[in-house]
Amino acid sequence: MAIRPVIKSEDNYLSKLIKYIPSEIVAAYISLRAIVSTVVQDPNRLNNR
Repeated sequence: MAIRPVIKSEDNYLSKLIKYIPSEIVAAYISLRAIVSTVVQDPNRLNNR
């Protein structure tokens, strides 16, 4: 059984929504975003082995 996050009544909708997203998903998103932005800035970076 998953533990539900503590939601305060003064939290806005976005804060409430973010608390339900697992931290592993957030970490994967941040990592992938950094990798993709690096490749977009220098497409030949992956070909230089």
